[in-house]
Amino acid sequence: MNISIAIPIKRHLQDDEEHTNSRLNHYIRRLDIIIRKGDSEYVNDLNELRQRFEKSLTNDNHQQKQEFLEYYAHTLNGAVSDYLQNELDKQYLNEDICIEIWYMKEILPYLKDGLATEISQIIAEYEIALKKDDFDEKFNAFTGTVDNYSQKLTTYLDSEPQPLPVLNAHLKFFQYYISYLLQDNHVLRAKVYEVKLHALLNQVEQAIASENLEEKLQIIDAFDEVDTEFGQFLFDHMIDFEIYRFGFENY
Repeated sequence: MNISIAIPIKRHLQDDEEHTNSRLNHYIRRLDIIIRKGDSEYVNDLNELRQRFEKSLTNDNHQQKQEFLEYYAHTLNGAVSDYLQNELDKQYLNEDICIEIWYMKEILPYLKDGLATEISQIIAEYEIALKKDDFDEKFNAFTGTVDNYSQKLTTYLDSEPQPLPVLNAHLKFFQYYISYLLQDNHVLRAKVYEVKLHALLNQVEQAIASENLEEKLQIIDAFDEVDTEFGQFLFDHMIDFEIYRFGFENY
């Protein structure tokens, strides 16, 4: 079973420098979250690693940037590397859980009787999983809840096309994402696409208000189109938004 009801954005591999810079920035933001926790004996090592990411970001040699991303973990002390990977894994999982909770809360008001009761229970179980510190316990709690979805809920979520509340949740997710791009100073290139972003935001808001399923699906599909520079830009900065909006420190 697919453990996510969130929109399945395809993860395309790109070799262009902007995508590489985005990846470097993602790691810097994730390191900031770990460092600010202040509960690690490896804080000095993590600060030093963060500085190396910052330095790599200013490197004019794209190949060296890519090599740094590929091999940086091998330069760390074994204990530091293990700690960092565990913290990153927890961040990724926490964000997935937070996104699922957000989606569940979005569709809950439109459900009745048994489905509404089940969704409310799922949200409560996800919130318990979110608070667990041990990765394995967190993962098992999360996936264990998913494995116990009723057949009725599974059928509802897997129907084609997806139900109107789920489609609207996807669109609202993108509405928040575009608003983030237009407001967040970290995404400097958003200024280049400001006109297109405003136009796309208007289309998304119109699709939310519309009763036309095809219109909704057309807008949702547009966010998975990476064959243009604008489409690739939207893809590259989705993780920025997920860290900002659903990172565990912000939950």
